Amino acid sequence: MTHLGKCAADATNCPSELATRVLNLPPGRRGAALQWAVSFRPDDNHDQLFAVGPIRAAFADFWETRFGQRVPVEGLRALLEPPLPIAVGLVFNRFILMRQDAEIESALGQLADYLQAKLCERGLRRSDWPNSAMPVSPDRIAKVVN
Repeated sequence: MTHLGKCAADATNCPSELATRVLNLPPGRRGAALQWAVSFRPDDNHDQLFAVGPIRAAFADFWETRFGQRVPVEGLRALLEPPLPIAVGLVFNRFILMRQDAEIESALGQLADYLQAKLCERGLRRSDWPNSAMPVSPDRIAKVVN
């Protein structure tokens, strides 16, 4: 389940898998771990890859459910290439202060909307996002970013 839904047992809202994973991270590491996961940058460090992999998968599911299309991996990779503007870092670091599922769930939706808007500003329209297994070519992303 990606977004809040009704839990059968008590009829309360259930958090998404992504919100649960973010909440279970140590507060001081949430922003960095989420930023690393969402940027889809490759890593040679297997320990970090195993820690971030489930968050990446949960984010991809969250994105696909929210927007009805696959996560634009190449677009996010290009968008979140270091060095990041301070404003972007602050978007991720606000997860440090959150203590409740609903608060994190709401912030994740805002983060996805923010990233989608930034992709659109760079010229990658939602209609350009891949609908099939065919990935977006790096050349196409380079043209959009430059």
